[in-house]
Amino acid sequence: MSDERSRMGDERARAGDDPVRDELRALPRVAASPGFTRRLLVRLDAEAALGTSSRAPRPSRLAWAGAAGALALALIVFGGLQLQRAHERRVAAAELAALKRQQLEISRELAHLREQSDALQPVVYIGGNDNADFVLDVGRLARAADSENIRPAGYRGAVPGR
Repeated sequence: MSDERSRMGDERARAGDDPVRDELRALPRVAASPGFTRRLLVRLDAEAALGTSSRAPRPSRLAWAGAAGALALALIVFGGLQLQRAHERRVAAAELAALKRQQLEISRELAHLREQSDALQPVVYIGGNDNADFVLDVGRLARAADSENIRPAGYRGAVPGR
């Protein structure tokens, strides 16, 4: 069977089916330098005796499979980290949006409370008992102080405007 294959390959080469082979045959023939074969055989014998080779060792299929597995694992870990970071960013953005909504709600509530306090007359509860409660209307007191030049009890100077 291998004879048939080699004969078929030879027939194809002769028929011009292999353009690379045709181009190589078209190149000029170069003769080897004197002593080339002898030097080559001596070098190969020396390498065989020392157990070394001038060719770089090729990685085995197992090494390639291990490298591919390590690369796939690194890509999976990297992808997982990227997904985790994206999730953390989405969570942080949602928390930030919630905090901004809460801040807006609190500022609206504060503005509403300020409007209410401006509309009401300020009063201070002084105290009381079962029969009476004492409340001081500070707004009324302030208006009276402005119009009547009322002075505090500890004030020793002249009353302005008199």
